[in-house]
Amino acid sequence: MSAFTPRIGIWAAMLSALFAACFSIVALAANSTLLIPAIWVNPLSFAPSLLLAWTYLVLMACVLDAAPPEQRVWALLGLCFTVLYATMNSIVYVVQLVVVTPLVFQGNGDSAGVLAFGPRSFMLSLNAVAYALMSASAFLAAFAFPGRAQRFVRGAMWAHGAMEPVVIAAIFWPRMTYVGALWIVTFPTMAFALAGVFRRVATADGRLRPQSCAAHGPALQHQPVQPMPVRTK
Repeated sequence: MSAFTPRIGIWAAMLSALFAACFSIVALAANSTLLIPAIWVNPLSFAPSLLLAWTYLVLMACVLDAAPPEQRVWALLGLCFTVLYATMNSIVYVVQLVVVTPLVFQGNGDSAGVLAFGPRSFMLSLNAVAYALMSASAFLAAFAFPGRAQRFVRGAMWAHGAMEPVVIAAIFWPRMTYVGALWIVTFPTMAFALAGVFRRVATADGRLRPQSCAAHGPALQHQPVQPMPVRTK
């Protein structure tokens, strides 16, 4: 494991939790025009969601780098699903911010056509599938944290992974969105749990200790080869 992985993992986890919180606050305040004007709800929720896709991708890359060799395949599978999630939602949110939102501000929102968000719309369905892939990535990567000491982070990732069928069901039954709102709790819990895992690798003063990485497996240990002494007569 790289000596920089724990520090990057901590920041990626905390930023992911922050961007998820920003989205959640906007979503909860969306029903009150006194707090947020309706025209601003979408851009204020899409922007942090786009950043969330990128920071979560970095977080899962750190999980892969920190995974023990025998569990590494689960972290790799989690990263693969994360790449799909980040790619799909990058397309969705960039289109919404760059194409649809300006049309809405100009009063031409109806001209967005298939690109607009709506019940069972193309973009909403793509967005839902992307978040289902995110949940799947968390569920799979949880197996990269074996042992009783990692029960909390493993359980938090499985709890978020359990949101996958709920997110898919919400495409066909919009009322399932209320159940899917548990995402507001499961994702930050998972992010903070992963931040705690990476923080335990760092020293108390915040500096990384590269030799601590050797605890993840003998393959990560490296001893320099000592030159053989040369005898002189």
